[in-house]
Amino acid sequence: MKDSNRNWIELLENPELATQFFESAPDLSYCNLPSLQIDERGSQLTLGVDLQRLPDKRIAEWEERNFNSFTFHLAFTNLRDLEIDGWLHTPTQNVEMGRTRESRIRVEIYGEGVSVRFTAGSVKMTEGRAYRASSIP
Repeated sequence: MKDSNRNWIELLENPELATQFFESAPDLSYCNLPSLQIDERGSQLTLGVDLQRLPDKRIAEWEERNFNSFTFHLAFTNLRDLEIDGWLHTPTQNVEMGRTRESRIRVEIYGEGVSVRFTAGSVKMTEGRAYRASSIP
């Protein structure tokens, strides 16, 4: 895996939110990606990310409430070159993120039955939420 894939937090407009939860960026290829939403104008894409575990930096309340999972969204704006050929709700995708020569954010999500590619002008992480999952694969 390329360093840019492991350090997607550096691509965020708001890395301070992610660093509240993560010592290092989790590999998105091992996360469940339950949703992909595109706004009606095609200019924003929001990717749901379910970590299926708690992040590195834990909050005492999470332990007290027996939370075992964490979810957040990545909102990409100013989309270009969007290509989608299949979308399956599985935790086994390959996710690559990095910068293009034009300083845009390049995203590729691919695997069996899944192919999503696009570039974005920016990406933000939305507020993370810990919860108790009844079962974790």
